[in-house]
Amino acid sequence: MTALVYPVLVATFPDEKIYQATNWLHRDSYRDFTTGELRWRGRPIWYDSIAPANTLDLRGEGLIDYPKLENITKKNKSETSESRWEPILLLAKRDLTEANLSDTDIRQIEFSDAVLNRANLSSAWAKNAHFDRAQLPGAFLKKAQLEGASLSGAQLQGASLSGARLQGASLRCARYAENKAYDCAQLQGASLDEAELQGASLDEAELQGASLDEAQLQGATLDGAQLRGASLNGIFFGPDTQLQGASLDHAQLQGASLNDAQLQGASFGVCAWRADARWAAWKDTRVTRPEMGPKVDKVPECDWTVASLAALKQLIAKEVPQGENKRLAMERIEQRLDPTKALEGDKEMAKIWAAREREAPAPEAYEKSLAGQWRELGCDADSAPYVLHGLIARLSSSFRDQSDAAKALAAALLDEADCAGAHGLSEADKAKLKKIAGPAAPQAPKP
Repeated sequence: MTALVYPVLVATFPDEKIYQATNWLHRDSYRDFTTGELRWRGRPIWYDSIAPANTLDLRGEGLIDYPKLENITKKNKSETSESRWEPILLLAKRDLTEANLSDTDIRQIEFSDAVLNRANLSSAWAKNAHFDRAQLPGAFLKKAQLEGASLSGAQLQGASLSGARLQGASLRCARYAENKAYDCAQLQGASLDEAELQGASLDEAELQGASLDEAQLQGATLDGAQLRGASLNGIFFGPDTQLQGASLDHAQLQGASLNDAQLQGASFGVCAWRADARWAAWKDTRVTRPEMGPKVDKVPECDWTVASLAALKQLIAKEVPQGENKRLAMERIEQRLDPTKALEGDKEMAKIWAAREREAPAPEAYEKSLAGQWRELGCDADSAPYVLHGLIARLSSSFRDQSDAAKALAAALLDEADCAGAHGLSEADKAKLKKIAGPAAPQAPKP
């Protein structure tokens, strides 16, 4: 009887008080990022088989009304306003601590401001779901399908998003209308290895000590992102981290590692002290004023001191849940960001950035290369139209005004017969492309 009371109470009233009422028995819990299973510190592995349930388990369930979802999808596609988004189910501000939503259909559901600490969303079908400002530290989202999802301002410290599909997703800052304040996505110490982030927005995301090895970030925007001590390495004789056509302007890359990364057509205007890209692939890469010292008078945000290191370590220690991701993040930071210790090869690292700045392409050449990268990426049928939607959102800001390359690109992306990735674009996105492409050129008279 007791075993039934807990799940009934949690399912009916998923509240923090229920969690606290049983946590005294379980002790501190964490997610095993190898299996996704919930474990308890100081307890043997078999303990979970006898522990009473104190969390919601909806593994493999479908939480949506399919006819309603189809109707909403049609409305969104025909809508001319880009801000339109209608949820199919409201779970905003609900407490779903340690909930098991693995393999669950949660598309188009509103989870904004929800508490999902250490929740399991592995392989969840979460396209177009909203997790704005949601609390997800230590959560397990391995291979989750989050195409077009919004995680703006989400707290994902130490979370596992390895292999997650995040094409066209938003992991940027979330603003509060009432007081004009905003929170940026918190991903310190998170694992995004092999994640698919093509066309995603990670502007100003906090990714200190995070791992993005072998991630696919083509066409993504990481402007102003905090990537100190992050790992963006490829694998020797294996998959590379893909950053073709990505933007990292004003990013904080101190101590980051980009070895075997593909940087063709990417844009960098960064703090690059000890950023290791010696074995990266460069072509038509725009590098503008890379700051390569720990002390930069003209760019104070690039300054790095002993106090800066101590503050970052304190942040990781406080905000990132205990586990392997936290250990690895702290290890990367301590190895590469201590200004009192020499780092082997740091002079060669600085020389690479200086050389790439000197070899930066002219604006016309860069835009032509970028347009080619984006056309190939945006017209790929896989994950249409999420990637293309993400690219369209920043097309105007990535090219000069009245750019011939931008006009040609916009026209090409409107041609659904030759651009499979354009299938399913909203009318709002099409309107943006038409505005950039300008009036169609008159056809030549037939002979």
